[in-house]
Amino acid sequence: MLDKYWKHFKSGTDIRGIASAGAPDKREIDLTDENIRKMTAGFVLWLAEQRAVAPEQMTISVGHDSRISADRIQADVVQVLTSAGCHVLCCGLASTPSMFMTTVDLHCTGAVQITASHHPFFRNGLKFFTRDGGLEGSDIEAILEHAQNGDTLPEKHGMAEQVDYM
Repeated sequence: MLDKYWKHFKSGTDIRGIASAGAPDKREIDLTDENIRKMTAGFVLWLAEQRAVAPEQMTISVGHDSRISADRIQADVVQVLTSAGCHVLCCGLASTPSMFMTTVDLHCTGAVQITASHHPFFRNGLKFFTRDGGLEGSDIEAILEHAQNGDTLPEKHGMAEQVDYM
């Protein structure tokens, strides 16, 4: 069961948080590098459970919107994925629908879009996809439970490559 801290990241079927300075109420950044790494590991563990496939057999695409925190978050996401043994397709600046389509056109096991959609500039988040579409709220809770518990992945060696998908 998620505690209050981890539960606050759940925003429907996505993960959202404060990713950069500028919140009007002076709230601290909570989408920290450490939390991003834990959430990404949670996604890989969830995907391995759901698809019955080892991380080193996964291809996962990663894209982002134009927010100022996108590069920092992408670096954390890619680091976790490659150190878990995943093959990572770095799509750079990408739309949310295009990241879903990488699971269809490029046969990715999963996709991560770094975005906060319509939220203010200081927020950001993670949106996850499989070939079946976006995740459900219960899937996000399972990912956050892995993060909360500090569940880790065995160290492997994956690779990342740039892909122009837009």
